[in-house]
Amino acid sequence: MQQIDHRVIKLIVGVIAIFLALFMQVASGELLDSISASYHTRARDWFVGLLFAVAALFLSFKGETGNHGRERKLTLFASLCALLVAVAPCACGRTASAISAFHYLGATGVFVVMGYFCWRFRKTATDKIDKYPEAKNRVNVYTACLLGMILCGTMAIWYLLAKILNYPVFTTYLFWVEAIGLFSFGVSWLAASRIFPMITNSQERFHLLEGRAKEDIAESTTTR
Repeated sequence: MQQIDHRVIKLIVGVIAIFLALFMQVASGELLDSISASYHTRARDWFVGLLFAVAALFLSFKGETGNHGRERKLTLFASLCALLVAVAPCACGRTASAISAFHYLGATGVFVVMGYFCWRFRKTATDKIDKYPEAKNRVNVYTACLLGMILCGTMAIWYLLAKILNYPVFTTYLFWVEAIGLFSFGVSWLAASRIFPMITNSQERFHLLEGRAKEDIAESTTTR
């Protein structure tokens, strides 16, 4: 059975992650305290549907050659976490419950895996610089994305401390924490799809219409 190419999955996941915060804000028609709060608005079906789509894409992602085992386990875990976020609504200003606790656990799991992949993509691109000089541009992109994820994590920790200490934060603070994390993650996966010039060599660039890159042809010829 034909498998979905990992670069196509990266492209779709990247696009969803980049635009999710903005789309939920517009679709809800309300000023959201967090992206998850869209579950309690008219945008609920969109929110749940997109998370199920991401979970399905994670489920079908097997990683690149040489990292199948580790990346497969991580994306299976991320798929489960994304489903938890979708089916266990957050408290979002309402009374917290055991169900909402699962939501936060799932969201934390997704963000941890997202941070790992920012690091992993950066390492993979670094190893390719000698062969493909354009990979250095990807390293710069991944570095910026990794810094974005670190900023997201730092802001999230500050948010938790502020809540514990009853320190006031502006209403949409958590929304922007999530938006920064998702945008950073999305850009890294978009870059990892290798469809863009400037950050990919012509040999490794993935062509959507052909469903392959030139280096794929060379590798298949070598292994015959």
